Amino acid sequence: MKKIFNFLLILSILLSYSIVLVDSDDSFAPILGQSFEYEVLTSNLNIKIGLQTFSVDSYQFGSQQFFIGDPFTIDVTYTNATIAYYDFKCNNISLTSYIVDNRVTREFYFSSYLLEPLTTAHIIYSTFIINGDFSYNLYTNGLLLRSLLFVPANESSWSELQALSDFYNDGYYYTDSFQDLEIISHFNSIDDIVYFECYFQGYSDKTLQTFNQNLFVESCFLIAYNKTNGVLCGYRSFGTTNGRINGDKINCQIELHYEQIDFNLPEFSLYTNTIDSNFITILIFSFTLFVTIIFIRHYK
Repeated sequence: MKKIFNFLLILSILLSYSIVLVDSDDSFAPILGQSFEYEVLTSNLNIKIGLQTFSVDSYQFGSQQFFIGDPFTIDVTYTNATIAYYDFKCNNISLTSYIVDNRVTREFYFSSYLLEPLTTAHIIYSTFIINGDFSYNLYTNGLLLRSLLFVPANESSWSELQALSDFYNDGYYYTDSFQDLEIISHFNSIDDIVYFECYFQGYSDKTLQTFNQNLFVESCFLIAYNKTNGVLCGYRSFGTTNGRINGDKINCQIELHYEQIDFNLPEFSLYTNTIDSNFITILIFSFTLFVTIIFIRHYK
């Protein structure tokens, strides 16, 4: 269990600093010296393990906490053929990060969006069983803001996203790790914007020597890029993980949505948030009780 926790922790820390790799067909020179302003509309994490709960409505970048409604600015400060440095600025705080150019890691990065609720649940659970509560975890300051902010603005980038979408739709991805798996993906190009959306659901039933889990995972992400400069226009994600880890009941839900100022990212087309099953049960019970009372009064 400790090995799993260490791996997930290192992975999340690396990703949280946006060390993301993309193709090197073109440099990032066209965006050098430019600034892009974003607003965070939703950043929410709710998790319950056993009878204990933890929730936070904020986000973090570089371990710094920021809140919904706090706009942030991305200033591109340096570029060459394979790298782009930028400053993340919010509330008088400035943090430097960078994006490096490599295709394989980018594809891995997009895939990590799909497993975000599962990864989040595992990381929090790993510290929970050590501390016995949520007093310390990687998400104390909120969800990690770690989307791919830039890609080279060329046809190979968009062709790669189209190919990745087709690969997801082929139905072979993650088949060794999940049962009853469903992955649906859409890639669209409308005017100067490309949209990449993917929906994922499946069961993970694993038993190892010192670890077992039976979890249902459902997630969806939608991301949009400007074709003329390769800059992220908006990102939206939602996901849940429900079931048991080592016999402990766990329920985790995450939601993140941010976009450039004056850009309107559309709603999901592949995911619809359904009514909670408990609510349906209560509704059916209430209706049955109501009909029973009316029936008894009518025949008294």
